[in-house]
This record gives sequence, C-alpha cells and structure tokens, in this order.
Amino acid sequence: MTPAPHIPVLLNEVIAALNPRPGDVVIDATFGAGGYTRAILDSGATVHAFDRDPDA
Repeated sequence: MTPAPHIPVLLNEVIAALNPRPGDVVIDATFGAGGYTRAILDSGATVHAFDRDPDA
C-alpha cells in the first residue's frame, strides 16, 4: 500500500503569518512532502528545507 501524501492543513494560515516575499529567505525544518516549501517558493522567497525523517 502506498502511503497517502501529507496535505498541510494550516497552509493558508502559515503563509499569511509568514507573509513570504521575493528576497526573503525561509527555513523549513519539517520539509516532509514539501507542501509548505512549495507555497513559500511560489511567493518568490528562497527556501532552505530540511527534514530529520530519511523517508521525507
């Protein structure tokens, strides 16, 4: 069985709180499936993403 992809449930709230803009540099320390990182990149910000889980 293939695991279901993670869907960030607070994506809009997190993006609103961070308010990422072009030129910003953001650290995503819970990269996982990349849902938050993708949204932050869409804003034009740079993201450095990490995850402790080797399966992420």
